[in-house]
Amino acid sequence: MRLTGTLRTLSLVLLGLVLGCATPQPEGGGKAPPEEAGETAAEELLENGDFSAGTTPWTLFTQDPGKAVMTTEDGMLVFEISSIGEDTWHVQPGYPGLHLEEGHTYRLEFDMRASEPRTVQVRIQKDGPPWTGYLEENFQVGTALQHYTFEFSMQETDKAARLVFNLGTAAEGTAPAGAHRIYLDNISLKDLTGGPPEEKTGGLRPAVHLNQVGYLPTAPKVFVTMVDSSSFKVLEADSGKEVFSGTLSSPIPDRDSGDTVRLGDFTALTTPGTYVVEVGETRSVPFEIREDIYEELHTALFRFFYLQRCGTELAPSLAGAWAHPACHTTPALVYGTTITKEVRGGWHDAGDYGRYVVPAAKAVADLLLAHLFYPNATSSDALEIPESGNGVPDVLDEVKDELLWLLSMQDPESGGVYHKVTTRNFAGFDWPHITGGELVLSPISSAATADFAAVMAMASRVYAIVEPRLARRALEAARRAWSWLEAHPSAPGFRNPPGIQTGEYGDDHDADERYWAACELYAATGEEDFHTALKALSRGDIRAGLGWADVADYGTITYLFFTPHKDEALAAELAAHLTAKAEAILATMETSGYRISLTEYPWGSNMTVANNGMYLLIASRLTGDPRYERAAAEHLDYLLGRNPLSRSYITGFGEKAAEHPHHRVSSAAGTTIPGMVVGGPNSGLQDPVAQGALRGEPPAKCYIDDVGSYSTNEVTIYWNSPVYFLVSGLVE
Repeated sequence: MRLTGTLRTLSLVLLGLVLGCATPQPEGGGKAPPEEAGETAAEELLENGDFSAGTTPWTLFTQDPGKAVMTTEDGMLVFEISSIGEDTWHVQPGYPGLHLEEGHTYRLEFDMRASEPRTVQVRIQKDGPPWTGYLEENFQVGTALQHYTFEFSMQETDKAARLVFNLGTAAEGTAPAGAHRIYLDNISLKDLTGGPPEEKTGGLRPAVHLNQVGYLPTAPKVFVTMVDSSSFKVLEADSGKEVFSGTLSSPIPDRDSGDTVRLGDFTALTTPGTYVVEVGETRSVPFEIREDIYEELHTALFRFFYLQRCGTELAPSLAGAWAHPACHTTPALVYGTTITKEVRGGWHDAGDYGRYVVPAAKAVADLLLAHLFYPNATSSDALEIPESGNGVPDVLDEVKDELLWLLSMQDPESGGVYHKVTTRNFAGFDWPHITGGELVLSPISSAATADFAAVMAMASRVYAIVEPRLARRALEAARRAWSWLEAHPSAPGFRNPPGIQTGEYGDDHDADERYWAACELYAATGEEDFHTALKALSRGDIRAGLGWADVADYGTITYLFFTPHKDEALAAELAAHLTAKAEAILATMETSGYRISLTEYPWGSNMTVANNGMYLLIASRLTGDPRYERAAAEHLDYLLGRNPLSRSYITGFGEKAAEHPHHRVSSAAGTTIPGMVVGGPNSGLQDPVAQGALRGEPPAKCYIDDVGSYSTNEVTIYWNSPVYFLVSGLVE
C-alpha cells in the first residue's frame, strides 16, 4: 500500500500459544559453547550474530507510550529504553524471516546484560496474527553479562517466523520504569535436526490457470497451462460430458514466472453452466459461465468501502462479523501545535487505521468515474449500507461519507489540506475502537491539496442533482484549495515529520496533481482561467498515471469526456496519449505467457493490473475498438486466478482465493471480509515474511498469503476502487 521502497513497521500484538518445549539454561557470560562432542554440526539460521555488521537485519518496534532506540556499542546490540510502555511488546526488537520446519528442534543462545536488573521475555513466533508462539520464556537479566540457552521443537512449519525480545513491561517479575539499557551479543539460532527446508512455494500452483469465478457468456475465455499437450477439452463439471475441444498453442516461455506455458481458448463456448478444463490427465478447478457471474463480486468490492468506515458504528445487521462501535472519534492534534480539529469519518485507508488524503482521492475518483461511465451497473440503492433505500445510488452515498471527511481535512484559514490523520505509529492488530493512540494531523501538503481540489470539483458535478448543497460546498472548497496552490507554487513534497511513523505517501512532483485539479475545476466551472492553467501544465512535466502518486490521466479523462469546450488540438493530443497507452498494454500482453500487461512487479502490482484494465475500458469508449474491452476482461481473469500462482487475489472469490490478508479488522474478527483486493506479487520483498519465504522466487511469484506480509498481502481502498471500475465496465 505504499510507494515501492517505503517500508512499514508491523505492530506486534502477542496473542499466541506456546507450542514448543523450552528449557532455559543460564550460564556464565561469554561466547556460545561449541557443539558437544559427537553432535552433528547444526545449521546457523541467524546472520550477523556478533553485530560486526551493525544492527542489520534487526528491527525495533515501539508502541506509544513505549520509547527506545537501537544502536551498537563495542560490538554489542544496545537497546536504550526511555519508557517501557504499558505492555510487554511496547518495546520489541526483532529478527524477521526465519524458516522453521515442523518436527525440527532448535537451540537459541545469546549473551545479555542490563544496566538495571529486570525480567525480559524472548519469543519466537508467527510474524502476524494470531502471533502463535513457538518459544516463549521469561528470564531474569542482571548487570553482568550472562549466557542463555533455550531449546524448542516445532509442531508446524513456518517459513517466515520472527524472533523477538519483549522489553516493555514484564509478563513475570519486574522491569524498571525509568530509563535503562539492555545489551545483546553473540546470538545464535541453530537447527539441531538438520536437513534442508522444504521447497518454497509462494502459492498454490495447479497446472491449469484460469478465472476461478467464471466468465460472462460473450467474454474471452483463455486459460494457461504448463501441461505438455497439444489439445484440451471443456467438460460439464457434474456429468463429465465433453462440450468443447480445442488446440493448445505452441510452448511459450514466460519471463516473469520462469514457466513454459501453452494457451487454450474456448471463447466460443457461451452456454451457461459449470465446467472444468481438462488437459491430458489434469483438470482445472470448476468455473461458471453465466450473465450475472460477477454480481456478488461487484457488490463485495463495493461493500468493502462501507466496512472500512471510520468514526461511525458498524451495526451487526449490516456489517455482520465485522461490526464494531464507532472508532477514532476524538479530535486530532495539528502536528507541532496545541490546536485540535474534528476530523471524524471517512474510510480507513488499508489494513491499518490511518486516513490519508492522497490515496483517498484516487479511490473517490475511481468510484465516481465508474458511476459516470457505467450508471446501469452502479445505480443500485440496495447494497446494504445504512443509506440504502433513500433513492440515491449507494455508491454516491458511500463516497459522500468520504467526501465529508475530506472536507474536514481542509484548514479553514489557509484552504490547504492536511496530508493525513493517523496515530503516531501503526496500531496493533485489534479492533479499531480498541487500539487507541492520539490522533495527529500531519502538515498540509501540495499533493493533498491539489488532489482534494480535483475530487471536490469532480464531486460538484456528480452531486449537482442528487445533493446540490454538498455540490456547492465541494466547489467552494475546491476553489479555496486552488487558491492555496496558487499561493504556494513551489511547495516541497511531503515527508513524515519527526515522530510520525505511519504511511508517508510522499510525492516530490505535484505538477500532475495541479493539472488534474485544473482540469476538474474547468469542467465544473467553465472558467477560462482554469483552462489556461491546465493547458500550461499539460506542456510541462506532468506524470501520466492512474495511481495515487501519478494522477495526470484523471485530468485527461475529465477533459476528454466531461468538458464541453475543449481546445481541439490539445484534446487530439490527449486522446492519442490514451490510445497509445492502450496499445502499449496490448503489446505487453502479447509478449507475456500469461497474457498480462505487467512489465515489473512493484508494491501493489495488482493496482497496476486494475489500472491497466481501466485504461483499456476508457480507450474502448474513446475509440470504439472492441479489442480493448476484450483485453480488459483478461485483466480481471488475472486477478481471479489466471496467473502463475493460480491464486485469486480477491478474498472470498475463487477456489484458491487469498485468505489471510494484512487487514486488522479481519484479523480481529477471525474471519476475512470478502471482496478485498490484495497487493499481489512484489519483487521488492519489503517485509520480513516475504523476505523469509520468497527470496529467490521469480517476480511473478513473489506473493505469499500471510497476514504478516504487508508488502504483498495488504489491502487498500485504492486497490479495490479500480477493480470496482473494471467490473462495472464489464457488467454494464
